[in-house]
Amino acid sequence: MKIPKKINLKFAKRSKKLPIVLSREEIKNIIDVIRNPKYKLIISLAYGAGLRISEVANLKVKDVNLEELTIHLKNTKGKKNRITIFPEKIKTDLQNLIAGKNPNNYFFESERGGKLTERTAQKVFENALRGADIKKTLLFIH
Repeated sequence: MKIPKKINLKFAKRSKKLPIVLSREEIKNIIDVIRNPKYKLIISLAYGAGLRISEVANLKVKDVNLEELTIHLKNTKGKKNRITIFPEKIKTDLQNLIAGKNPNNYFFESERGGKLTERTAQKVFENALRGADIKKTLLFIH
């Protein structure tokens, strides 16, 4: 018979660096340099609703309530659900994007069908950062 023993493990402390924040002007410049309307909307929604790249990629049509300006995020970081709001200013663009789509479809689909990859959304943002000539090192790009 095995006798359970308590093991006291010490984990290395992680530094709690504050994230680098972009100014409103920098965000505006980033969004302005994006020419593709779908990509512009991805970055606008991520910023305006405070979404992670993974949350944008996994967003489904049924998760967005256009009347209430809310997004119901399911199984996000830490396997939790949460509700967030998005700016009214992008409501019409969101409506146009999902017009006629099945509620179970991904909000942002790839050119080949299926969901947009997180890497694609990261590349869009990286290219926009370069285009807007912003040199700050942001955490999720690495």
